[in-house]
Amino acid sequence: MSFSRRKPRSRSRAGVLAGILAAMGLAVLGALLMQGAGQAPQQQEVTPQEKPPTFKLQVQRNLVLVRAVVRDDKGRAVGGLRKEDFKLLDNGKVQAITHFSAETPATPPAREVKPAPPKTEPESAAPPAPSAITRWRYLGLFFDDSFLPFEHLARARNAADRFLATALTPSDRAGVFTSSGRTTLDFTGDRAKLHEALFKLRPVNPGDSFPPGQYPFLLGNPRGDHIPSQTEYLALLRLQNMEQLVRRMGTLPGQRNLIMISDGFGISPWELKWPSLAGEMVDRALRSNVIISSLDPKGLPILLRETDASWPGAPDGGPMVAAMHMGDSSREFGASSEMAELAKDTGGEFFHHDNDLEAGFAKVAATPEVYYSLAFSAQNLKYDGSFHSLKVELVHNAGLSVVARRGYFEPRRLPGAEGQVNEEIQEVSFTLDELKELPVDVHTQYSQSANGEAQLSVHAHLDIRTLRFRREQDRNANEVMFVTVLFDRDGKYADGKWQRVTLRLSDSTQEKLLASGINRETSFAVKPGTYLIREVVQDSEEGHLAAVNSIVEIPF
Repeated sequence: MSFSRRKPRSRSRAGVLAGILAAMGLAVLGALLMQGAGQAPQQQEVTPQEKPPTFKLQVQRNLVLVRAVVRDDKGRAVGGLRKEDFKLLDNGKVQAITHFSAETPATPPAREVKPAPPKTEPESAAPPAPSAITRWRYLGLFFDDSFLPFEHLARARNAADRFLATALTPSDRAGVFTSSGRTTLDFTGDRAKLHEALFKLRPVNPGDSFPPGQYPFLLGNPRGDHIPSQTEYLALLRLQNMEQLVRRMGTLPGQRNLIMISDGFGISPWELKWPSLAGEMVDRALRSNVIISSLDPKGLPILLRETDASWPGAPDGGPMVAAMHMGDSSREFGASSEMAELAKDTGGEFFHHDNDLEAGFAKVAATPEVYYSLAFSAQNLKYDGSFHSLKVELVHNAGLSVVARRGYFEPRRLPGAEGQVNEEIQEVSFTLDELKELPVDVHTQYSQSANGEAQLSVHAHLDIRTLRFRREQDRNANEVMFVTVLFDRDGKYADGKWQRVTLRLSDSTQEKLLASGINRETSFAVKPGTYLIREVVQDSEEGHLAAVNSIVEIPF
């Protein structure tokens, strides 16, 4: 991606699934199973479609998800609150909270399932404990090797290694990334690989050069009025690689914490002569619910040049030393404030002025014991990319504080009905928050074959008694979209299938289906391992959503 040819900001992670589905040419779901109705009329009245959806939404949803953590005066997360205890404001206007749930990801994870011998008969997968899903956490460690001196980089590396060795649970995945792009390890739970990647970290030396073809967008002169210095080059490269990591984390199915390890931006991203990625990076993090936290590895700074024997200084001190002290303090404040603002803008933590870096990693990577998921439908959007400030308050404060995302950006174009449905469903597909606006139940079965692979079946049941139908002549009409997404244990997209079901029911068929509901089955060919299944269902008349999680473990 180049600065002169950047993709539109309106592209969020919501478009990632659509691109993957199109690129992989995935097949649609298998047949829709109906209960208690004749075959001939059902074929005409209930039609599974393999074409892209053409929903005609009656209500525009524009769903905005907000995660809020409530803490007491000692910093402890507070549970037991209800929807009525919260007030959510969009640009100062109170919004109706359409979805509310309390999550407790700190519950001990479910027991790991030991390998079992191959089975010839389908086996139902036991439903997982809630914590087995809500505890999925991804830590992206982004080391600023372009600007960190070796002693700071080494201290941070050692502290991160100790932290991961003791704190990484079976529900966690971590990755190592750098501002120069020279060291990269994608998300994994393999501690040996993480240790190896951490100890490959080296700072960029002033004389280092980069291959001309590696980052051509930085080596040219797009505006014709500025040649970047090496400092500007590395600063731009840092933003670009960090923005790419935000993109990557936006597709992960769980809690996403990006931890930037740096002693300051060195050069402000907003002072670069070229267009910067700073605004787009924060924009994308907000859209993708990626929390960015910052950790300063230099610890408690001593801003006295007289203590540094390598600095010649002025023999008699005086105004020159005082001016340099003032400059040092100003730079330290500027670097710290930029990192603090980055964390604040995305709901993260900023750890600095402390030498206990292992405790710092624990703080910035911590998942709160309890958090609350709220959602509302944004109204009267202008589709101009403008920023909306969000504020979550408690009706009765009682000394409690709330931490939540700072805001969101409007899309830059008015989507059509099809685009709106696709974007909202795909947005919800890449989160772990469960939505229960429609009554949907999911269970799984699998059978193993001799070649080591397995056939995984995902069964979904929709109770249609809560659906509203529109009258079309003598029929009761609605459309329902089913999306089933499969992620592997490292958070990589494994497979996904969708189906649009058109309902044009006679009164007698509707009566039967109100009693039986709709059943559907989706099949995947998978290798042994642990998978997260995300089932998302939405109807066209009211735009109601259901999102259900399930975990299945296929034994080796």
